[in-house]
Amino acid sequence: MQRQIAHPPLTERGLSQAFAAGNTLRDKDIDRIVSSDAVRATQTARAIAGVLGVPVSADVRFRERGWAAPGRLEDPTERVLSALSDIAVSGDRVAVITHG
Repeated sequence: MQRQIAHPPLTERGLSQAFAAGNTLRDKDIDRIVSSDAVRATQTARAIAGVLGVPVSADVRFRERGWAAPGRLEDPTERVLSALSDIAVSGDRVAVITHG
């Protein structure tokens, strides 16, 4: 469960930075991109993927921390490690995009 906060889209500057990140990753032989399903993460991932010409998928396990109980944030370590483990066994070279 993500925190209940506004998730504004990327600004023009943020989009420009995402394209720049894609250009930086051009020579890294990225096979695919996995991102959080947060608006800014998916926008960033799509911009980078557009530069690299690779597919993008979203994984909710990369969401930011949510509330485990009133006044207590969850520890996302287990779900993030699970997602990273799944990526590692795929054998693909993957860029992971999150915003938090």
